Amino acid sequence: MDIALWTALISGLVAIGAGYLGALWGSRNEHRQWLRNERLKAYASFPEETGIANYGSILDASMVTPEAIARQRAAMHRLQLFAPDHICERAVEALATAKTFSRAIRDGAFKDGMEMDYAKQLAELSYVMRVDLHRPEKKIVKASQVPKKRD
Repeated sequence: MDIALWTALISGLVAIGAGYLGALWGSRNEHRQWLRNERLKAYASFPEETGIANYGSILDASMVTPEAIARQRAAMHRLQLFAPDHICERAVEALATAKTFSRAIRDGAFKDGMEMDYAKQLAELSYVMRVDLHRPEKKIVKASQVPKKRD
């Protein structure tokens, strides 16, 4: 075979391979961006939809009504679709703490420290959500894990 034919064949295969890799890379980035946007929506709406960010709904016990619990379940379901398990666990803990706090106020069984537990759970949930949205996709390597150069 002629060298010009081989050159054209190899060039064509390289172009097809590069096009495939470019499309694959683009679709992965697009999916990652879509997932991040969906997480952002779920994270932003969760505190308001569940009522844990509304101190007034905790104090007047409106967050433990059947309607509020139905909204909380819907928000929890949306969060479970997009968030990692450790964030869903924190969200369940924060919601349970807020409900316990609200019921204790309603029933007159308020104890010292309940308000601090509620505030701590809410702050921790907000923190893990922010970290999840802003973490780099690449694995972070500690300085101690980098191999040292040998002379």
